[in-house]
Amino acid sequence: MVTGNTVIDALNFSVAKVSSSDFFDSEIEKLKQIINSDKIILVTGGPGSFGTRFTSVILKKYPKIKKIIIFSRDELKQSNMYERIKEKDQEKMRFFLGDVRDKDRLMMALAGVDYVVHAAALKQVPTAEY
Repeated sequence: MVTGNTVIDALNFSVAKVSSSDFFDSEIEKLKQIINSDKIILVTGGPGSFGTRFTSVILKKYPKIKKIIIFSRDELKQSNMYERIKEKDQEKMRFFLGDVRDKDRLMMALAGVDYVVHAAALKQVPTAEY
């Protein structure tokens, strides 16, 4: 629902309008309602730099979020991320070990999820090439 005339600052998860038309106003309101509602978000690559920042901002700015599921391959990074989450927000967090290349595991993690933020990536170019 975000168009070419709407800018999203992903690190602060804020939306800035670059058009004053009614169409864009309504799209921004829809986006705010989605985020500010009782929804479940799955973040692939969650313990990475983007996922960590995204999760922190969502928990701080949108307290009505029902749950954030962190989906990644690295148990240690998930554990470290959990330790950094404020105690009051830990009940909203779920950690799910898996790889986005494993369809069955991914489908299991997606059960009941309303929105997905795909931030998983292979960091080494030769590894990522097919």
